[in-house]
Amino acid sequence: MLTEPNAAENNRFGTVLAAAGDVNGDGLADVLVGSEYAANLEGRVYLYWGSRTGGLDPVPVQLAEPGTAAGNLFGSAVAGAGDGFADVLVGLRCINGNEGRAFLYQGSRAGLLTANATTLSAPTFVNSNMFGAAVAGAGDVDGDGFADILVGAYRGTGTRGQTYLYSGTAAGLSATPVVLNDSHPTNNSFLGNFFGESVAGAGDVDGDGLADVLVGARQTDNVQGRVYFYRGSRSTPLATVSATARKFLAIYPTVAECGQLVHYECEAAALSPDASLTVTDLSGRLIAQQSTASVGVLSTTGLVPGVYIARLRNKTGVFVQRFVIR
Repeated sequence: MLTEPNAAENNRFGTVLAAAGDVNGDGLADVLVGSEYAANLEGRVYLYWGSRTGGLDPVPVQLAEPGTAAGNLFGSAVAGAGDGFADVLVGLRCINGNEGRAFLYQGSRAGLLTANATTLSAPTFVNSNMFGAAVAGAGDVDGDGFADILVGAYRGTGTRGQTYLYSGTAAGLSATPVVLNDSHPTNNSFLGNFFGESVAGAGDVDGDGLADVLVGARQTDNVQGRVYFYRGSRSTPLATVSATARKFLAIYPTVAECGQLVHYECEAAALSPDASLTVTDLSGRLIAQQSTASVGVLSTTGLVPGVYIARLRNKTGVFVQRFVIR
């Protein structure tokens, strides 16, 4: 059993865990443990070395945020990354009203190089963007021989999340990341889609020799949630590679009070000239029919409590969402 050095109530030691890989090149895997509420909510991360004599060395390497501040929650996310000597990624989602950060520590034969971590932040400042709430090693996505990393910011634009892919190079990480966005409808324009709240390297799923990646968006499509799979590419920026998850119509809220506005969002690909949007009750009785736009309000005048169905029709098919008036 592992216990936190300088343990204290409410530190939340063990909130996040990750396999670090072989950081010091001794042939043994090492592990990471996050304790984001430690040290007055500054947060701490602990790297435990693999050991041939007892599983894990009980005395860990302790990491703290460079320039610590109470409330920053260093250790919100942890991951192993890199090639050769494994490197360590730490996210800091920062709940004190500022943008988050992520830190990359390099592995070496001498151990983890803690003095000169690479600091990452979102390309565009957005207050409370939750950058660093998720981090992951991506593998070699672009086939250049260097490992890449992912950082999620589930409030990247304020309401919609973003995920950033930083490419590895001989000189370290690229300064300018590829930005991934969820272009599909979300259930609530204020709460957002939480795209990038979880990120992961997927390995080489399709056997083309390139690593692929996954991005989660738990609030997309009426909080049904979606996971987006992006294929690695040598020539096409990952942001332009089509994700496999698709949804053409979203309704929110899905449970509304009488008189409350019910909104819809349509993916642009669904808005062909022949598209139409209808609302019926469960018996199929037409309640409303209206023209479509990318976002709008359903005509719900006079609706009584019950279950209703919104249907978006175009030449490719019919896309259905239910909502409730109570």
